[in-house]
Amino acid sequence: MATVTTSSVEVSQSSTRGTILITGASAGVGMEAAKVLMKDGWHVVAAVRNVEKGRRALGDQAEVMECDLANFDSVVKFAKEFKKRYNKLDRLVLNAGVYIRTKTPTIDGLDETWQSNFLSHFLLTMLLLPVIRAADNPAVIMLSSVSHRLVEPYSLGEHMGKPEGYTKEQVYYGSKYSMTVFAFELARLTGLRTVAANPGGVDSDIWRERSWFLRCLSATAFLTAREGAQTTIVACNDPLADKYLSPYPVVQCCGSFIAIMTDLVVPRFMLYFYKKFKWALGPDAKHLRTRVGYRARDPKAWGYVWEEATKILSSKVKPEVWAEAMKNLDDARVNNEANAES
Repeated sequence: MATVTTSSVEVSQSSTRGTILITGASAGVGMEAAKVLMKDGWHVVAAVRNVEKGRRALGDQAEVMECDLANFDSVVKFAKEFKKRYNKLDRLVLNAGVYIRTKTPTIDGLDETWQSNFLSHFLLTMLLLPVIRAADNPAVIMLSSVSHRLVEPYSLGEHMGKPEGYTKEQVYYGSKYSMTVFAFELARLTGLRTVAANPGGVDSDIWRERSWFLRCLSATAFLTAREGAQTTIVACNDPLADKYLSPYPVVQCCGSFIAIMTDLVVPRFMLYFYKKFKWALGPDAKHLRTRVGYRARDPKAWGYVWEEATKILSSKVKPEVWAEAMKNLDDARVNNEANAES
């Protein structure tokens, strides 16, 4: 029986369903998902900026580790420490997300929303690939958003990571589009099961930075964080869940406008009726919407976003760190190609 001992918790890995790492699990959707997944028998590691806040939110059952996604050195340090403590990772949940209105660059000289929401998650995933691939039937879950439907993908290279010259809406939407297609391209390259999990319109801390109208709307019509966590929970628990999940029933005929209205204007009221008819929030993914926006279905766009991210990261992180990340990716690609041929 493999046992991992840490400063806060001793974990018998064989006595749980496995280990889940969740970024940004000290509040909102990430915190609610962590609480449910712990009850479901998973050992949760929470990667958070504020360790004390994380411990207050999750108690003693979760292991809380420091990881500041606005600082690449912190991400690298966290990945090294995680791999010292764990030899496999069953689920990686890239949940953390911010909406920063100020344009002060991070210590790495990048826009904080871009770095925290996407670029650091990209780097973290590459560094953790060996322990992810060591698990049986692992999965990587990326938090998506209905706003991915509003993005023109081939313009992202013009402002990815840049702290000036673009609206914060463009930056936030772009980061969420990038997370969505990151899931698809990672699956294509490595063969891993990946899920872009859209929580729906959720009343979260992100809306505190928005207009008074949107703050009022979020407080009255949006889903609670617990309801928004359902797509993440399903993605972790259901081994058949993949690609894209949204917390509303299958409505494949609607266009982008209707889908956005569904997620952002009437989600709580619609969800009430869906629950009544037992169409949503079940134990598996079969009744959840699985159709992603058409701009995110283009494999060329997946590769384009991936290439733009690697350009930035290769210039911002230490050469030896980037070499390790790319070696991990190459190993995963070679293994995936070998499996496809066999």
